[in-house]
Amino acid sequence: MEIAQMTDVECQDLEHLEKVVEDNMVSWMKVGFALKEIRDRKLYRTKYSTFEQYTKDRFDCARSTAYQYLSGISVIENVRNADKSFPVLPEKEALVRPLTRLEPNEQPRAWGMAIKRALDTGSEGILTKHVVWAVECLRGEPIEKVKTRISTSTGDLPDEFRDAFRSITESIFAARTNRFKGIDRKKMVEILDGLKRLLEG
Repeated sequence: MEIAQMTDVECQDLEHLEKVVEDNMVSWMKVGFALKEIRDRKLYRTKYSTFEQYTKDRFDCARSTAYQYLSGISVIENVRNADKSFPVLPEKEALVRPLTRLEPNEQPRAWGMAIKRALDTGSEGILTKHVVWAVECLRGEPIEKVKTRISTSTGDLPDEFRDAFRSITESIFAARTNRFKGIDRKKMVEILDGLKRLLEG
């Protein structure tokens, strides 16, 4: 398929629009640092007794959302204040979110692993998948190892069963990466237990 060349105006528009996207991708960090300073200095104290009530009334921001901002800022500070300096910090929320699943002392290590992973795979930048991989490595097995193990253990099964096991494993890993948001884990376990009983006859 022939690709139509872009005009100078289109190139300028693209540059402008990409800057808009990039600026808004890191604006959450400015919000987080502002909320942190308000909380740490108790700048809400003349009208509100708690930070949580202040953020709810002033910004219609739920407690969990406010603390997501604060936990993200804590990650950035942990990485920034690590013993070794990094060429780049995790400034995008999508890069920070997976790191919040780790203990503070593990976050700089995971970020260093993500940087190396990006370099090893020839990526132009650090992507969310690199950070998720690093977090999974520190928390247990990365998905690549689980996929290999599933493929090995299901090798003798018919194709439809092997594909089904692989698919459900990948779906569970994806859900875990998103902290099982919107998913009833207890219900999933019940279903898997039911399948186990079905197989056992």
